[in-house]
Amino acid sequence: MKKVFKKTSVKNLSPYYQFGIDYFGPFLYGFTKWLYTSLKKAQIHRVYFFSRDGYMMDLAFQQLGYDAEFDTQYVHFSRKSLRQALLYTTSGYQDSLQYLGWEKYVTLSKLLEYYGYDATERKHLAELHKWELSKDYAYDGLKNNKEVEQIYICLKEQIYEKSQQQRQLLLAYIEQIGMKGSCAIVDIGWHGSMQYCLEQIAKYNGLDLKIYGYYIGISPQFPICGFCSGYLYNPQNLKQRKSVLCSLGIMERMLQSTEGSTDSYRQVGDKIWPVYAHYEYEEEQKLVCCIKEWQQGALDYIEQKKNYLKEDEDYVKFAQPLIAIGKNPTLKMVKLFSFFYNTDGEKEYYVSQKKLVQYKPRELMHALSNSVWKTGFLKSVFKIPFPYFYIYRIFRK
Repeated sequence: MKKVFKKTSVKNLSPYYQFGIDYFGPFLYGFTKWLYTSLKKAQIHRVYFFSRDGYMMDLAFQQLGYDAEFDTQYVHFSRKSLRQALLYTTSGYQDSLQYLGWEKYVTLSKLLEYYGYDATERKHLAELHKWELSKDYAYDGLKNNKEVEQIYICLKEQIYEKSQQQRQLLLAYIEQIGMKGSCAIVDIGWHGSMQYCLEQIAKYNGLDLKIYGYYIGISPQFPICGFCSGYLYNPQNLKQRKSVLCSLGIMERMLQSTEGSTDSYRQVGDKIWPVYAHYEYEEEQKLVCCIKEWQQGALDYIEQKKNYLKEDEDYVKFAQPLIAIGKNPTLKMVKLFSFFYNTDGEKEYYVSQKKLVQYKPRELMHALSNSVWKTGFLKSVFKIPFPYFYIYRIFRK
């Protein structure tokens, strides 16, 4: 069933609606035109937009009328729902980490989520075992970390049981949505874990599935077998990768639906339904309204420009205003996103909630490392005009 985007009541020149018109709309428009052209070139007919991050991509595709030429579906997958269905195939602690994407630091909460535990389960385990969910572990040292290994050993039997249950439901869901043969998946991208996991699921379960992945940007950390391509960067052209990743948090938030991530699946009668995690802004209706305003602004921009762009034009140029504001944010833009946060055991705000003098040096570096908008975080701390993207590039080395 197709989704219908309901218009929200938007005040004249609301800063969030205006952001959608000025920055998000052109970006989404260019991506959708690129996607359509890429799908036509590859002669792919079946197209799956992944839940959450693919929400606005699907709506834009519909708004431009492209869904009439393809068999499109909005489907419910997440890194958690896919990875968990593969954990039963791993042979021990070190092997169990193979589907975990790279981050400089990983909290215990994030590790338990990776192993298939929802927020309530994580809280219960922490209370039962006196574990500190916010404790950080360096990713590069995880394989030799005896403390984390003992946690895994303690939970291994349950992890495998959860994985087998998830596998059965996931296979039934894949059959239900008709995912077979050659098909395209559309998502935000980054490291390629979703496509890799789907390919592994097909391999371990003998599925006839050939995947073509289309993303905002893609630089696989996982050995993807099928085709993948990125709107802003891809393995053949990584020039804009750091320009995009410095503000990946706001990019993800712009695209996402206002539903929780897909935690798992459940069967009701002969149908498989997604089970959602708690939506982090469920009690934050002010933030939900801001999101809907910039999304409405983006769709209004697309409606105004839908017959403007020639098919042979440079689609990436439409993303440049958003990339530029992500790299070199103004204080006005920092203020716009100062209320937004991600949750991982505790709130991690996009920009600093403290003044520079309130930080110790190590604490500041750690907070910057955890930020999903690093240039915005630096601007919020120091405030003065400065080449923050240049600092970010040094930090990333």
